[in-house]
Amino acid sequence: MAATAFSDAVYDCYDNLETDPYLYESCRDAKLKKEGYRRAVIKNYVLVYKVNDDTKTVTVHRFFYGRQDYVGLI
Repeated sequence: MAATAFSDAVYDCYDNLETDPYLYESCRDAKLKKEGYRRAVIKNYVLVYKVNDDTKTVTVHRFFYGRQDYVGLI
């Protein structure tokens, strides 16, 4: 089922973020990149997050459908 496959992909991404939060690329938009935003592509969606090295945490800011202008929505 599509929902299960998507859910599995999200959990895989979370596991990757836990072990290596810098695995996924910085946002390509210069402003977002400068602010430390990173993005992971999961199926047709983009997960936007930041890494805080001081607290060793990852903050997921939002999921976006891949065709959305997420740069303008953050």
